[in-house]
Amino acid sequence: MADAGSDDRLETETLAENIVSSNVSKVISHYLQSPERQGSYVIGYVDGKARLDAFLEDFDRAGCTGFPLRSSNSRAKYGSRPKPVLDSGGRLPRYAGEERIVWSSNSGKVPIPDTATPFIMSGTRHHHCMFISDKKKPQLNKRSGTDSFGRSMCKAEIHVREIRLFLGYSATEYGPSNQKASLRKRRVNRLTADLRCGKALPPVTRYHIRVPLPEAHSDHPLGKAAGCFQKVHPALISKMGQLVQAGISDFPNVQQYLRACTEELLENAVVRPFPTDRRYHPLMKDIQNHVWRFKFKLKEDQARIIDLEEHDYLGSMEDFPIPDPSDSVTLSSMTTQAIVGGGLHTSLCGYDNEIDDLSDDESCSRPNISSSFLQQHTIQTGNPVAIDCVLGDGSTIPYMLTPVEMVSVGSETEISTAGVQRHLGATPMLSNSFLDEDAEYWQKAAMAEIERLQALTSLCTNAAKLKEVSEKVNHMWLSLKKEILPDD
Repeated sequence: MADAGSDDRLETETLAENIVSSNVSKVISHYLQSPERQGSYVIGYVDGKARLDAFLEDFDRAGCTGFPLRSSNSRAKYGSRPKPVLDSGGRLPRYAGEERIVWSSNSGKVPIPDTATPFIMSGTRHHHCMFISDKKKPQLNKRSGTDSFGRSMCKAEIHVREIRLFLGYSATEYGPSNQKASLRKRRVNRLTADLRCGKALPPVTRYHIRVPLPEAHSDHPLGKAAGCFQKVHPALISKMGQLVQAGISDFPNVQQYLRACTEELLENAVVRPFPTDRRYHPLMKDIQNHVWRFKFKLKEDQARIIDLEEHDYLGSMEDFPIPDPSDSVTLSSMTTQAIVGGGLHTSLCGYDNEIDDLSDDESCSRPNISSSFLQQHTIQTGNPVAIDCVLGDGSTIPYMLTPVEMVSVGSETEISTAGVQRHLGATPMLSNSFLDEDAEYWQKAAMAEIERLQALTSLCTNAAKLKEVSEKVNHMWLSLKKEILPDD
């Protein structure tokens, strides 16, 4: 019986190896140009970054393994060269690290053959098999008391060399052999001059690759047996985050969406993943872990906004001090002049580009600036906004604004009233002592402020809070009407 079980297991392993070898051969023949086998590795090249990424993705899928990046070195990019200077005759100054123009390269593990076309080395990448041990973090063997890496020592690796190939400067048209060197020298001189003057023909990005065959791996399984060691694909993780944001967190439903997302990822795939590959077929526990992680993050984000309602932002109007009537802070402190003219608080320094589009001479109503713009900032950051208000004596004080915050609760959307009440409490009552010069202007400003606050309260969906806020708006309207507006 034992011998029969061993034979079955050996037959299964042989079948899995044959499937992996077939998949790897299919991927290599589909992508690599001029493939050449060297022992347990294959060398070839692809043109373009998109082609390289697709090849590496299919290659990982073929063997049900992964090759994380271990090191990457890049030289000064061709596109990052400085522009020609007019006063230097159109020539570029020499700089450190200027790329060499070569015809072939035999250094490293990925030789680049001579194709009679000049090129410039751009960088190298080194990928190790995911089953290699982390040599920087040895693990202590509790039984023997010695350091061990605790993982297999697979030597399989992928090497990638990136070059910029200048097809327009090929040196293939020469007669006797003694003319070859002369022609290549002229081609290099012309290419160098064109590069310095910024007139060179655009190069082709080519990647020379060295990839391992299944026999290059050791001390770990491949194919179906290796699927349990994979991590969930980043695209599927991102999809789970989007579903949680949309209120879809039921595990079976999330699994259905992920299956559809997997089919989209595999639309142009050369080989299909193994059924046990957790990268494309995550287990239910993988889905649960990621969903709970996103739900916890979403809960933290909501708590950061809802925290505004648990502090003094919901206090009554008596909780906010009334400014000195002699100071002309009032509504004018929040007009276009205060915002565009440099009165923006440092907490909004990240939005300077949006403010610069407005000129001081351009008329802009307050709702367009202080309401929509500041409300957008609050929704994006979850933090209250502060601007500098200009007082009558020319000094400034910080003025806190908390526009209406959007709080996502499941599939429903609730608009908090904290911002409305904050506005009600912080908006000062006006008096006739500073309205004599331009009473008509302040009358219009007061009415505009009342209409804006009433519009904000109309957005509230919480009936209990809506009644309280409406009463305060009406109280404020009566107070302003009594102190400012002429008697009817």
